[in-house]
Amino acid sequence: MEVSEVLPLSELGIFTSFTRMTLTLLIFVVSILVSFAVSSDMFMQVGTSVQLNPVYPGQDFEVFLWLFHNNTIGKYYKDISKLKLYSPYEGRVEFNEEAHSLILKNLQRNDTGFYEAKTIGETNKVVVKYRLTVLDPVETPVLTTTPHMQSSEACNMTLTCRGHDYSVISSCYNEICDEMELTLPGSVTLTLTVSGRVVNCNLSNPVGWKATDIEITPLTQHCTSHGKVHHPGSSNSAHLGPFKGSMLVIILSVLCITK
Repeated sequence: MEVSEVLPLSELGIFTSFTRMTLTLLIFVVSILVSFAVSSDMFMQVGTSVQLNPVYPGQDFEVFLWLFHNNTIGKYYKDISKLKLYSPYEGRVEFNEEAHSLILKNLQRNDTGFYEAKTIGETNKVVVKYRLTVLDPVETPVLTTTPHMQSSEACNMTLTCRGHDYSVISSCYNEICDEMELTLPGSVTLTLTVSGRVVNCNLSNPVGWKATDIEITPLTQHCTSHGKVHHPGSSNSAHLGPFKGSMLVIILSVLCITK
């Protein structure tokens, strides 16, 4: 008959204590993860509106606040269902009492910064954080071509893509062009790409883009299939010179014989 081993009470106590400590630590970690504010990055264009949505805060609070760089935008008093807005946000803000979301209208570049929502009650808690960046719309880029008209380089050209006081330059030969990309301050990107015979100059940022296209086909009229220069004004008459001379000799010979 097998005899089960019975642990001493002292060891059982240590095991039980360790289990309790583990569970307590696990609950503590989970509570931190649940209460930790969700952070998000947002990009918006000047003149538009943005809606900031908090994580559901529950009902255990007295006051709900939206802040910008720790300056209060508005306070919502739950017990009396009243919203107090602070200057300069009066007339620019809509607050949803059920979702506790905030709509900020007519965004300007000085609205760029950190926003957060807080609850005040028995315990104060940050429920969400946003980092908002407000950007101007990009301008339409300018794309120019400069053909090299010297006799030895008539099949070459230079493409220049300009925008926001910056430019990228590409060299082309017989419709083969280098593609370029430049990253500018403020998350702006200037790119020059080629698809077939169409060259695209694109200026973009996280809230929009604009582009200019040109077709490079007309420039190929200066090139032969071997990349040599062909002058449209020249004719084939020079190649007929010996033929014309032979005809003249024959005509003169006939005239002499007839005489």
